[in-house]
Amino acid sequence: MKWPYVILIVAYCGGIFWMSSQPRTPEFTRKFEHEDKLLHAAVFAGLACIVSMGTRYSNRRFSARWQFWFPVIFAGLYGVSDEVHQAFVPHRYAAVDDVLADTAGALFVQWLLCFRIWPRQATGGGDEG
Repeated sequence: MKWPYVILIVAYCGGIFWMSSQPRTPEFTRKFEHEDKLLHAAVFAGLACIVSMGTRYSNRRFSARWQFWFPVIFAGLYGVSDEVHQAFVPHRYAAVDDVLADTAGALFVQWLLCFRIWPRQATGGGDEG
């Protein structure tokens, strides 16, 4: 993987770790129930996206299966480590449903990239006319 992607991944994971280290999350008015799960999905979709781009644009060729699953597994495992970390932070707790939301976000972005965006680019499809 090229260094800029490695640096982005480390910085992004560091940002997640820092946010998880805060004893209290920023207060915001919820517009709907489980809004925090959507936030989890979005954050870990971002992580999977960076990992996926790093593998895609590296100097190595990966199988389509690896290209799809590696970022999902990476984001899911980082989600698990994030929840374990939060279990030791005052006023925070670990939640399995947060890990599920993290993984769902990673799965969604991988589906979008691997089955919608990148195949279009390879065939020259897109926004012509």
